[in-house]
Amino acid sequence: MEPDEITLFLAETLAGRYRPTSHLGSGAFSGAFLTEDIHTNVPVAAKILKLSRAGDPDARQEFKGEVELLTKLRGCDRVIDILDSGQHVVQLSHPLSGGSIPVTTEYAVLELAAGSLADLLLYGTSFSWPDRLRLYRDVVKGVHQMHLKRIVHRDIKAENGLVSENPPAAKIADLGRAHDTTEPPRFAADWYLAGRGDPHFMPLEFLWLQGTQDPEDQARADVYLLGSLLFEVATGIALTPLVTLDPSAVLAANAPLPVADRRRDWLANLPLLRDAAVAANESFAQQLPPVIAHRATQLLQLLTDPDPARRIPRRSGAPAYHADAWDLQWLLKMIDGLRRAIDPALRKRYISTRPGHKHGRPGARR
Repeated sequence: MEPDEITLFLAETLAGRYRPTSHLGSGAFSGAFLTEDIHTNVPVAAKILKLSRAGDPDARQEFKGEVELLTKLRGCDRVIDILDSGQHVVQLSHPLSGGSIPVTTEYAVLELAAGSLADLLLYGTSFSWPDRLRLYRDVVKGVHQMHLKRIVHRDIKAENGLVSENPPAAKIADLGRAHDTTEPPRFAADWYLAGRGDPHFMPLEFLWLQGTQDPEDQARADVYLLGSLLFEVATGIALTPLVTLDPSAVLAANAPLPVADRRRDWLANLPLLRDAAVAANESFAQQLPPVIAHRATQLLQLLTDPDPARRIPRRSGAPAYHADAWDLQWLLKMIDGLRRAIDPALRKRYISTRPGHKHGRPGARR
């Protein structure tokens, strides 16, 4: 948002109840404000569609779509909670006539977070690995909760993992690019060829415009993004630029090619991309505690495999890869294993609650 627009909203009260008190930040479509609920005196966050976008049907649709999805996800403890939403009319002064022009925009009231995972990563080594994995697991659980309702996020990154202080926890947020795959797509098919997110965090197939409206494909793109988030949690930077050097340039080079040429080039590049990821994987491993470095790197390689079909672990003894990309319980369990390896308290608690445990001896029969 421009400074004048921020100043304007700081003088408004939404629905006669929500009074913005300071500007938290802005994105492509909206601005976020620290807001006082004057009915309860509880601080909340208000997300307001920019006035410059208020007349854009696509922007309004995307904003309303996020409100609808958050409403469907109420009760999911690792998805940011929506408290209220509606429309607000702003009276703008006409520079020539001196009169006023009413402009209607959209707003959503959300629970307030203390910051984001991206903010915590700025603290470097003082942001401990037990805390990193715990908050990463929270975000994975939020995406898992979305997936169980067949909703894909499509823009997972540290900036969109919001963190609360009491108790410390993370929730997935910013569902502006998310989609309920049980509903018809909101936009034309070609909007999905390159996904909907930031190229620096894009699944590799999207750089070759291999995205589809198939729900399974969209779920597997989210799996890559969760791998990218794991890399970001370890290193503080995005993975995709390290594999492709310049994602935006790759995307721009592929965009004008015929569909068949893009597909052929994509298939030819799969092994090359896997090779290119080796250096990134090594830099990732160097940032990890040695006790989890090998297992975490194997997990990263699985989640971010250039071939979307190979991002899910195989069932034991099965020749083909697991077909279901929606249930992320396997990933939550793998994260739990990493957490136990670096947190003695968790390891002790796990051993003491295992079936067959007796007198501190794991595996003993009762």
